[in-house]
Amino acid sequence: MKKKFLFKNLMNFFIPMLIPLLLLGSFSTYIIQKFVKEEINKSSQQLLNLTRENVDMVFNEIDTLSINFDNNPDITNRLKSILGSPKVTLENFVPLSIIESFLTSSVSTKSFVHSIYIFYDDYDDKLMTNNVGVTERKFFSDQNWYKEYNSKDQSVKTWVVQREFTQYPFQTPPTKVISIFKRLSVIKGVIVMNIRPDYMENLITSLKPYSNQSISILNSEKNVIFQSSSSPETNLVELNNVKLTSSTSFMMDIQKGFVVSSLKSGRYNLEYISIIPQKTLYRIPSSLSLFTFILLIISLLLGLALAYSLTRKNHSYLYNIITIIDSAECGKPLPSYPDRIKDEYGYIIHNILKTFIEQSYLKIQLSEREYKMQTLELLALQSQMNPHFLFNTLNAIYLEALNLTGEPNKVNDMLENLTDILEYSLTSPKEFVRLEEEIKYTKSYIKIQKIRYGDKFCIKWDYDENFCDVDVVKFILQPLIENSIIHGIRGKKGKGGIKIKIYKRNQQLYISVIDNGLGIAPENLVKIHKKLSADNDFSAHIGLYNTNKRLKIAYKNEYYLKIKSKLNFGTLVQIRLPIQATAAPKK
Repeated sequence: MKKKFLFKNLMNFFIPMLIPLLLLGSFSTYIIQKFVKEEINKSSQQLLNLTRENVDMVFNEIDTLSINFDNNPDITNRLKSILGSPKVTLENFVPLSIIESFLTSSVSTKSFVHSIYIFYDDYDDKLMTNNVGVTERKFFSDQNWYKEYNSKDQSVKTWVVQREFTQYPFQTPPTKVISIFKRLSVIKGVIVMNIRPDYMENLITSLKPYSNQSISILNSEKNVIFQSSSSPETNLVELNNVKLTSSTSFMMDIQKGFVVSSLKSGRYNLEYISIIPQKTLYRIPSSLSLFTFILLIISLLLGLALAYSLTRKNHSYLYNIITIIDSAECGKPLPSYPDRIKDEYGYIIHNILKTFIEQSYLKIQLSEREYKMQTLELLALQSQMNPHFLFNTLNAIYLEALNLTGEPNKVNDMLENLTDILEYSLTSPKEFVRLEEEIKYTKSYIKIQKIRYGDKFCIKWDYDENFCDVDVVKFILQPLIENSIIHGIRGKKGKGGIKIKIYKRNQQLYISVIDNGLGIAPENLVKIHKKLSADNDFSAHIGLYNTNKRLKIAYKNEYYLKIKSKLNFGTLVQIRLPIQATAAPKK
């Protein structure tokens, strides 16, 4: 019952607090997530556009080189002459110095440029670089650029790759560069401009709004040519899975807990990819969700505490009300009035006590009156038996005195037994007596009857003396034995017998009086049963009916009396009584 009240009160307190909190938290989280998503989309697009513009600005430096070494006849012709000569002549010395100065100044003034290579296909064994000037290709420290150039399809005019090479034999680790290859259109050849990756790193880092954001640049073959330093988490994102269609230049996607944005660059056929941990972008919504969850826990604990307090209080009030009702029904003392009426429960308790106290006097009076009526009825029934028994006994004494004439011994015995019985009947008006006491005075009665009838009958007792301390109604055995003698044995020819059997079973006391007398005819037995079951007044009848009436008053419906008889064979009268919880005190 207490758990039921606790659950009910918990729902009453918790749900009103839970629903608004859930609605507010969910709505706020949804609005903020939507706003954050739009801002992320806008910010990512701006960042990638800015990155593309800066990278294009760097890569566009190769256009200046292309103008000079592809479209300027003076420079191209001089360079052809220099590359075609087996050694530098005086005539080529000045042009060579001018070209070397131009390349050197291009590298020194542009901090992002690592080195520049000029190569004409007609002069396959030589190339021009900013750091060594004219050199034979096979002796140049960087060899893999030529493999990249030869492996590329002739239709591709400009492309970008990430490479590494060793400038000096003792160099570790190798030099990493981002190389831009641009085919010459007038003269067959290529210009290779190598970009420093650290410059790109500084450039892109200055643009990133988030410290743990990673920017990657992929070429047309989906190979990474640059990737800014990032946390190891961003390596979980598979860059090859980020695909832009020809109709889209920008997109945003969620992969493995990261927000991935991609932008396409048409000039160099590059793709710029931004990777940001989702938890970084959604820090505010996540904090709001965590705050909502904490509030839910606090609300639950608060609701549980309030529900428990209210349940304990309500349960105490209800328990008091139930206790008052049970005490009133069981006749126990009622508690005192409350000091003051504080709430509806105090009002209820006050009125219940007032009602019960006002009615208790009437109930007690009615109970006492009913008890007195039952006691008077029981005593009246017993007083009916005493004159009858006394009359029969005196009649027996009178007849015996006539027969004995001068022999007073038996008369004395009968008078002695009679005195005991009268004392038992008149001096002890209690409703219940001990079974051993009932047996004792019943035996006194039997002695008187034995003197009267002589050997006409014999008595057999069958009982256990260990349970003779139970309580029974007074004069429960004598009427049954008297019925057996008068109605069963006295009219029978020859000697008769009476057996008195008393035993206990399952807190029930069984008393049986069995005789082998005349028995009862079936129709008479039916009439007897009807009279016993009817609630009529049998005060004019003595013996069996009187006994049944007294048992009904004493034991209510917790007893039964049954009679079995067969004509000319005998009669059985059995009584079953509940064993009293407390035995009457011995005399």
